[in-house]
Amino acid sequence: MGDIEGHIIDGNMNECLSNLGKLKNMLKNTYEMVDRLSNCKDELGRKINELEQEINNLKDEANKTKFFSAYKSWIRIFMNEVITKLGDGEKWRLAENGLQYLSSNMVLTKEEKAREKSNSMFHKNNQSLKEAEMKLVREPVSNDIMIYKPPLKKALKAIKKWWPDS
Repeated sequence: MGDIEGHIIDGNMNECLSNLGKLKNMLKNTYEMVDRLSNCKDELGRKINELEQEINNLKDEANKTKFFSAYKSWIRIFMNEVITKLGDGEKWRLAENGLQYLSSNMVLTKEEKAREKSNSMFHKNNQSLKEAEMKLVREPVSNDIMIYKPPLKKALKAIKKWWPDS
């Protein structure tokens, strides 16, 4: 700016106009750079929002996983009992345990059946049926998981009816 004043005072208009042109280009470049930075800031804001949304989705999935893992063994027990009550449960179990059982016509031995029941008892997180029912009533869950509580309560009630000693 001082150069421009000096050239005006000295009467050197060509040099003054040249410096004004350079100043114009510098301001134009500065505005373009600010505009690019603004666009980058906007894009960064969008990316942060996307990441926050993804984090929330992952938290929701973690909560669902935690909820269902606490009851998966009871759900398995319920499904096995329903299959048994429907009859021909052996074929259902074979299909559920893998296509290799069906394709090779393998049948579970009494020992394998006992091990399956023992495994389901072991993997129910060492919680009794009563503890599972109480946990389901007491522990708060998110709204998207809430829809699973009534059918799970009914399943636990059915297991209690089928297994009165539990």
